[in-house]
Amino acid sequence: MCESCASNYPRCERCGVLVEGELIDGWCKSCYDDAKWEGDGERYDYHDWDCCWNYYNDDGSVTFKPLPDTIYMGTELEIDTSHNMSTATTCSGLDRHLGGLVHFERDGSLSNRGIEIISMPMTLKKHMEYAGEFKSAFDYVTNRNYYCDNHTGLHVHVSTSMLNVREHKRLLYILDKFRSEVVKLSRRTSSYALYHRIQSAVGKGDWEDFKPTGADLDEYLEWIQRKAGHGIYLNYNGYPNQIEFRMFGGTLDITTYIASIQFVHRCIESVQCYSLDELREMSFNDVFYGKYKELDELIDKTKDLVVRECSVW
Repeated sequence: MCESCASNYPRCERCGVLVEGELIDGWCKSCYDDAKWEGDGERYDYHDWDCCWNYYNDDGSVTFKPLPDTIYMGTELEIDTSHNMSTATTCSGLDRHLGGLVHFERDGSLSNRGIEIISMPMTLKKHMEYAGEFKSAFDYVTNRNYYCDNHTGLHVHVSTSMLNVREHKRLLYILDKFRSEVVKLSRRTSSYALYHRIQSAVGKGDWEDFKPTGADLDEYLEWIQRKAGHGIYLNYNGYPNQIEFRMFGGTLDITTYIASIQFVHRCIESVQCYSLDELREMSFNDVFYGKYKELDELIDKTKDLVVRECSVW
């Protein structure tokens, strides 16, 4: 093909081939089909993941690059069993229900039959649309004697590239302000994901009437970024352009699972919608209640739980 004609054809960003027709997310159809994850129930190892992430969008498209100004969330759900059974069979069964939506890994905090189910990044709309598939998968593993207990977690990763510094500080503020409600909603009874309070981190002691200033939030943001890791309720800066909400206990109840994702989404929405001064005047219910049916159900179910105070708060 001469150079003049070549300029009329798009070039695949992955393989460099000129394409007659339209590219899919910048790629030719062959590259797209090769990279789109369709599920593989036999894949199960420690961090055994070398393919592209597939981003599930509101319009039904699956892309390999996140769309701008879009909140994506992905989950890591840990399940375990005390029964002697084939993990490969369980993963294959899960794949029949969730093929393409998840992959599976081992996890050092679980038994040698434990499974970490890791979802593709999706918009909230897509998570809710696929609730039926996840419920079917949860019923399947429950029937195979898998469970979630105090040693299993549900971690929600959320994209944060669209947040500015002020919005990051608002997020830390509301999670601190509503810590008792968040701990109840998270259903955590262990000290696995410790909830470090702003006033302790910035050296303000145990002032009961403590109200963090902008300078306090600046200092706490730096503090929690340095603390990035697994022993904290919020793994901040541990992943590129992501925050990992680690406070949730594992669950095989589909309402609780979807509600936890909705809570994270609402956190991001609220810090984009409201100023810090507005958030200071708002209650937990003002921010989180009446937005999603599943989240309302979880708030109502957990509101009377007794929260055990501990020194790291």
